[in-house]
Amino acid sequence: DWEFIIVGYNKMGRWKERMMNLAKGIPNIRFTGYQDPLPYQLESSIFCMTSIYEGWGMVLTEAMQCGAVPIAFNSFASVTDIIENGRNGILIEPFSIKQYEKELRRLMDNPALLRQMSENAMHDIEKYSVEKVVDKWEILFEKCLQANGK
Repeated sequence: DWEFIIVGYNKMGRWKERMMNLAKGIPNIRFTGYQDPLPYQLESSIFCMTSIYEGWGMVLTEAMQCGAVPIAFNSFASVTDIIENGRNGILIEPFSIKQYEKELRRLMDNPALLRQMSENAMHDIEKYSVEKVVDKWEILFEKCLQANGK
């Protein structure tokens, strides 16, 4: 009863058509094109990120705020700032499709683990909330002003 929804893919070019052809005949796969991700994040249990590189995985933090457990390749520096492997998400060795599949199945087959990681994701991501980040910026600005004698 799981559904695999692919949101986005605007810049995939020929890969989009190839993916859609590969998915023909496989039940419960849906391609939406570019959409506001929030409604999908709110109803998702798992967020699959397949990016090779991200400067900052904003979509990861957004999905985690909604309780979706992220799975991502450990292929860019900021991903380890966002995901604590095994606690609030899963990090996959770049670019092991077999490990990705194994971990995805493990989450899908273990509702208790998925629920615990979802709770951890929502809790842990609070460190990046506007309130907490702005407070840190204000402290930094005050220290800079004091250091400059103002």
